[in-house]
Amino acid sequence: MKDAPAPADRYPGPRTKRQRTMTTSIRLDAMRAFYAEGHTREPAFRKEYLRRLQEAVKAHEQEIAEALYADLHKSAEESYISETAIVLAEIRDQLRH
Repeated sequence: MKDAPAPADRYPGPRTKRQRTMTTSIRLDAMRAFYAEGHTREPAFRKEYLRRLQEAVKAHEQEIAEALYADLHKSAEESYISETAIVLAEIRDQLRH
């Protein structure tokens, strides 16, 4: 199966609040159709998106720590140990298997 763009890549995001509201069901329908087409079943697809998630978590590590501090008053170290490191370890584990 050839690589297919993710639903978000096929349908650019709305620009206004009204457009976001109006397009929610359209976007949901697009995501359901994308899933139904079988693109998410391919291991290569899943691995690529796990890699993208891994990169995003690493790139936004500081923002994640700040959000965890704001919401749960976790220090940066505690945030990394109890949240970020676990997510990254799970992603690494899934990429290996």
